[in-house]
Amino acid sequence: NLLGRKYALKDREKYSKMRLDMQIDQLMCSSEKLIPVFKELYGVNHCSSCEILGNCNTDVYFDQKFIDNSWEKLWKVFPEAKDKKVILYVPRKRIRNSTSEYKAFIDMKKLQEKLGEGYVVISSVRITRNEVAQSLDLPGFAKNVVGKMMIREAICACDYVVGDYRDAVFE
Repeated sequence: NLLGRKYALKDREKYSKMRLDMQIDQLMCSSEKLIPVFKELYGVNHCSSCEILGNCNTDVYFDQKFIDNSWEKLWKVFPEAKDKKVILYVPRKRIRNSTSEYKAFIDMKKLQEKLGEGYVVISSVRITRNEVAQSLDLPGFAKNVVGKMMIREAICACDYVVGDYRDAVFE
């Protein structure tokens, strides 16, 4: 029950009344599995119609033209990636205070030694002027493609994703 969870609104009575006052005849969901979740969240058990329309953020991952164009773009930006397995490395910036920075990047040189010739690494990491971070570029093996490829394209142009929580949500 969403109302019972810690992150629910503190004023449950006000939230419950607001949900009852909603006049929703049609509910749009990204997948069939989410219909009960959306109905509970919006309090629309009386809803006569639920349409599954997908999610504009995830639909591209099933668009073959987009996928093909993403691979072409990667090979243009990082020609060494052609005919190799591509690992997308997406670390999360841990914000603790104004001096926070990316912590514990993978050592690309060591990773190259361990993986050998069949792999390359791309990353999508914005490094601001206040941050000190080791280079994510290693000629012939690793390239930071931020600003050259959208994260969606990088996701489509890789064989593996390595990282933790990311703002770019995909299924």
